[in-house]
Amino acid sequence: MTTTKKTQSRPNKPRNLRTQTPAKADEPEKGATTPPPRSRYKKRLRTLPDVRVYLADLIHATRDGEVDSNLAGKIAFMINILRAVIADSELAQRIEKLEKEMEKRESA
Repeated sequence: MTTTKKTQSRPNKPRNLRTQTPAKADEPEKGATTPPPRSRYKKRLRTLPDVRVYLADLIHATRDGEVDSNLAGKIAFMINILRAVIADSELAQRIEKLEKEMEKRESA
């Protein structure tokens, strides 16, 4: 006769160590699904330094509990894609400029 040992399931602990206070009826819940305030991030992300500053702000906002860590992870994933696109486009522009200079030298 075999017996199976039952294990007690542990309740899931939230990843965020800070306790969240309930939101008032007229206030949105802080951090859960709302992104950081747009006034903080009005600048367009066009260059790699822009992306670096935005990512640093996102890290600080997440650490301070202003942004949910799950949302921050998704945003960081998209920022990484954007970083690669910006780097590739800057490289393509530099190559195009060099090709034009080479054509000028060959025709001269």
